[in-house]
Amino acid sequence: MTKILLTGGSGTLGQEIIRINKEHEIIHPVKEKINITNLEAVQQFVKEIKPKIIIHCAALTKPMKVHEENPKQSIEANILGTSYLALAAIENNSKLVYISTDYVYPGKTGNYHETDPISPINQYAWSKLGGECAVRMCPRSLILRVAFLKRPFLHPRAFVDSFKSNIYHDEIAPTILKLIEADACGVINVGGEKRSLYEFAQESNPNVLPMKLQEASENFPADVSMNLEHLNKIISSCK
Repeated sequence: MTKILLTGGSGTLGQEIIRINKEHEIIHPVKEKINITNLEAVQQFVKEIKPKIIIHCAALTKPMKVHEENPKQSIEANILGTSYLALAAIENNSKLVYISTDYVYPGKTGNYHETDPISPINQYAWSKLGGECAVRMCPRSLILRVAFLKRPFLHPRAFVDSFKSNIYHDEIAPTILKLIEADACGVINVGGEKRSLYEFAQESNPNVLPMKLQEASENFPADVSMNLEHLNKIISSCK
């Protein structure tokens, strides 16, 4: 049984990973138990637990405007917090699995491969890319650029002209565990088929109404869909 330290265990994705896990010992401390913005606290906790794998789901995400209005908070949570976990992972020879975002891609042409140039579309994406930089310094790390939302779709309206590779949280959690069991490393796009946000939202919320990007008050991509060939090849080899 593999010992895994999971940050963000109270979040949507973290809770789903815990719920479906049957193979691993997952330790998921509350935020007060491990403050990821405190280097000494992170190092001490990881040293005591000695996990073989760290899954880093904890992040400052929504509302998106918080990253514009309070960049200090964004830097501390998403860049420094991830960097501290990376240092602790290196010190304890733990594999670090980092949940990043599809928003690191430019969001113009779509079908982005893991090796394509990156150009974050907003401050949130920049903060997640900052975390990626630290994780890449860790031996045998795994960066997952994901596009997931909570089921059901909660917003009253969704874009008809914004395309992504969205997937729901209960669909993505098993994939993350499969990639861990496959000992996958590097950068992997994780998501679903390319659809407009409106098409995706209708799947779980038939009452959602259409809207266009020009109506949005924040910056959203026209097409940040991802190429999933690398992911599918790994998953198919696990069967």
